[in-house]
Amino acid sequence: MAEITYHGYYRYTDIIFEWPKHLPDDQLQPLRAFLNAEALTDVDCPLRLPGADGLELFIGEWPNGHKRFLLSSKQLEFIRYYLYQSGMVDVLISLPSFAYLIHADEMKAVEPIILRDQLSLRRVLRDLDKSNKRIKKGTPESRMTDVQRELEEIRGRWDTAKKGGGGVFLAVDFESWEMDHSIVTEWGYAGVRWVPMKDGSGGVEEMREEGHLIAEDYKRYRNGKYVPNNTDYYRFGTSERIRTLPLFRSALKDLVEKWSSFSSEEGGGPLYLIFHDTTSDLSYLSLSSIDISTMQINLLSPSHLPSPPKPSEGPAKKVFALDTKGMYESVIKTAGTKTEKRSLETMVADLGFEEAEKFHNAGNDAHWTLSAFVKMVEVGKGGKVVLTFTE
Repeated sequence: MAEITYHGYYRYTDIIFEWPKHLPDDQLQPLRAFLNAEALTDVDCPLRLPGADGLELFIGEWPNGHKRFLLSSKQLEFIRYYLYQSGMVDVLISLPSFAYLIHADEMKAVEPIILRDQLSLRRVLRDLDKSNKRIKKGTPESRMTDVQRELEEIRGRWDTAKKGGGGVFLAVDFESWEMDHSIVTEWGYAGVRWVPMKDGSGGVEEMREEGHLIAEDYKRYRNGKYVPNNTDYYRFGTSERIRTLPLFRSALKDLVEKWSSFSSEEGGGPLYLIFHDTTSDLSYLSLSSIDISTMQINLLSPSHLPSPPKPSEGPAKKVFALDTKGMYESVIKTAGTKTEKRSLETMVADLGFEEAEKFHNAGNDAHWTLSAFVKMVEVGKGGKVVLTFTE
């Protein structure tokens, strides 16, 4: 199978501390030796570009002013192939989870930086840490307002769609093989939209649809070491086993196109794709042969939400991504707790869905992602979501 690569960046700290946690001991030591600060900045480091006066890494700046030290995904690809070709490891080291991949459009800017020695590396890390701490101590009230404003905007879009004003909502989730996250073994979806009632009353009725698809070509790739293997435990219908990878991938593309057509037909609003962790799931969309740029997916961020379509403009053509992780951060801030962002399983429990089970099945996870989304938007503007924390 040809590997599809989705390029982006990884935080230096995630590469140093998180990536090694998921590797066996025989791969761990060679990787740590390569990533050692002294080795990275050595004049003979193979990551150095020919003729460069040092090692080129990157600094990414987020819209809130925070800056992070980054390596590119191409550099990680080089590292894993270098370790393999040099005989330091017997097999290619698996890439970090897509949960750690950062897309360029998530950041305000990405700038290269040349590190000439170990001292310069440590100096950059120190200066970034000081800068980020100053920003963190700055205006917590305004940061809280940003995330809460985003949730209120999403609630307004939901209310408009429920009244027949346009917009359809589709939650999508993916499961990949824990040893190689480019191998997507299953995906699931759960969607909600509103259509005109046939009685001529002018009202609308809610329509829901959900499903779970499994790639038969990948049935030998089973999880169980790091995450549960719940592929066969879909709770909301019958799983559909797709015989070939091309059909498996085209089915997802067909689904998104179908729901895009719904959005054009039913009020002219956008298609809102709902994920729990937008970064990794958008990468999985790309792995499933969906051209994100052609689909015009825009990530929602505070103060950058799309304006509703005007009647004179016709149907909206864009697809927007909503992240329940970010929404839940707003809910937590409104509740006055310092609880950090949580996994889907814990978030769903906090929102009171005691019957939820068999997570890490893509169909179940899509169902609960949509359920959590609805719970967070249905309270009405200015309302609070009732939480039952599972500390």
